[in-house]
Amino acid sequence: MIKLKFLMVIVLLLTAHNGFAQSIVGEKSTTVLSPAVQKIVEQKIELIEKKVARDACVINEVKRYNEKNENYSMEEIKKADEAWRVSKKTVTDFMKEFLTGPLAEFLIVFQESHEGFVEMFMTDVKGLNVAMTNKTSDYLQSDEDWWVKCYADGQGRAYYSDIEYDEIAMSESISVFVPVKDPQDNKVIGVIKAVIDITSIQRELQ
Repeated sequence: MIKLKFLMVIVLLLTAHNGFAQSIVGEKSTTVLSPAVQKIVEQKIELIEKKVARDACVINEVKRYNEKNENYSMEEIKKADEAWRVSKKTVTDFMKEFLTGPLAEFLIVFQESHEGFVEMFMTDVKGLNVAMTNKTSDYLQSDEDWWVKCYADGQGRAYYSDIEYDEIAMSESISVFVPVKDPQDNKVIGVIKAVIDITSIQRELQ
């Protein structure tokens, strides 16, 4: 009953948006973006690439974290990730650096200067958080499918997700993923994830 209600809400909300097409298969929704919406999302990706991923300060800070975390063992990473997960909504001293450091401040300024970005965070080459505008649910991201696809074996691949529905927040969004590359050898040194509110895309379509 709950699943059926959830699907009905998705159908009602998504089909109400101009520029979106929605099909439901079983219990999994598949969103097809119209060319107009796809163009806007691709423009958001280009914006992040130009204003964030290629910024010299961002690149230098990500490199610094890569050096700092170079000898971080998988055992230590898993322990830190578990502590992060069980902290729930609590912000520990360890997390504060990623919410208030230079990279976090950079992302916050970018987010406030460009409408529609409701959350942004960045990882190093190992998939460990290095900056975020909101506390993430975990510390390690390299075990996530989106991170693996964006990292693309060190070559990097920018792309975007399906429309995602948050049942608790009653909101819809599209996530975009952009690699941070070292300009010297063009290899990936970090990954950015940005969440875009669907309503902001609607406004741009009007």
